[in-house]
Amino acid sequence: MKEINSRKQKEAGAADIKIVGIGPGHPDYLTPRAIKELESCSLIMGSLRSIATIKKTRLNRTCTKINFSQGLEKEIARELKENQPPIAVAVTGDPGFFSLAKSIREKFPRRNITTIPGLSSVQYLTAACNLTWQNFTFSSCHGRELPRLTELIKDNVLALLTDAKNNPGRLAALLVEEGFADIPVIIGENLSYVEERIIRGRAEEIAFENYQGLAVMLIGYELEDRISTRG
Repeated sequence: MKEINSRKQKEAGAADIKIVGIGPGHPDYLTPRAIKELESCSLIMGSLRSIATIKKTRLNRTCTKINFSQGLEKEIARELKENQPPIAVAVTGDPGFFSLAKSIREKFPRRNITTIPGLSSVQYLTAACNLTWQNFTFSSCHGRELPRLTELIKDNVLALLTDAKNNPGRLAALLVEEGFADIPVIIGENLSYVEERIIRGRAEEIAFENYQGLAVMLIGYELEDRISTRG
């Protein structure tokens, strides 16, 4: 039996790429370990949203926006050649939850990668609503093909990441069309930011309304008085 990824091995290792989860957006939710790992890197890559979060901290590191039109693999490979490793790829939420981490691990040797966890938007939203999430089903239509919602909500609550095309209003309308007009829905927008908004209601109440594209939906959790609307 061989021990892999022990703490001593990770601290002694020289990973070229550090995938760092930076939480839902507000710098208050950027963990001390994430800050330490970002400080150890010569360059931080990320989306405009990720970079905006990092620039609100005490970190003094060069940041660059990932140009996805050039291809993620090419972008990282180029930065590794032009900068002293390690470099960081900052991802919002947790790297293990529908992030760039999967694509990076498919393109680069895992022995050259270190992953630092972060607080996911689903964790944040459930905590804000005083809910537990151990029995949830998880999915995403953020830049992905729309999943079959009626299949996913059969037995468990569905936690779903949305985007501009498949936004909460459109998804709620689809639920109504499929006969789930009365199913309870919670929507979290701009989570952790000053503009945060948490909306709750039935699918038929939410359908066709205007919402932020990047949001989290909890579909099927029974609404309770203790769930508060914030923002």
